Amino acid sequence: MKSNTLKLFASAFFAIVLVACTKHAGDEEAETTPTATLAFSSPTEGASYQFGDSVLIQGVAAAAQEMHGYEVSVRNAADTSVVYYKEHIHEHGSALTINQKWKDTLTTAVQLQAQVTLILDHDGHTTTKSVRFNTSN
Repeated sequence: MKSNTLKLFASAFFAIVLVACTKHAGDEEAETTPTATLAFSSPTEGASYQFGDSVLIQGVAAAAQEMHGYEVSVRNAADTSVVYYKEHIHEHGSALTINQKWKDTLTTAVQLQAQVTLILDHDGHTTTKSVRFNTSN
C-alpha cells in the first residue's frame, strides 16, 4: 500500500511540475532588444562639397548579433522629408562596412545629412545615426 501511495504522490508531483513549467497562452517573455554601434569615417561633420563632387558615405557598424543590412540616405537637414538619395543594402553580419557614394547634383547651397539606419533583426529593431554636411555651390 505504501508503494502505491508513494507512486501516486510522485506521479502527482511530476504532473504539477510539468504543468507549472509549461508555457501558457498569455505568458510574457522578456525581450532582449538588440543594439549596435555605428561610426562614420566619411563625410565628416560640417564638410563642404561642390556641384559634381562625389560624397562618400562610409563607416563601420558592429553588433553582438547578426544584423540584416542597412539603409543609406542623403536628406535635407532642415526638412528631412526631402530625400536626395536612398539605398537599401541587404547584407548579413555582426560587422558591416558601409561604403556608398552620392554625387552632388544640387545647384544651390544646402545643409544636408547623411543618414544610416541599421536593420538589427526581422522584428523591426533598428538604430540610426546621421552626420551633417554642406553643399556650397
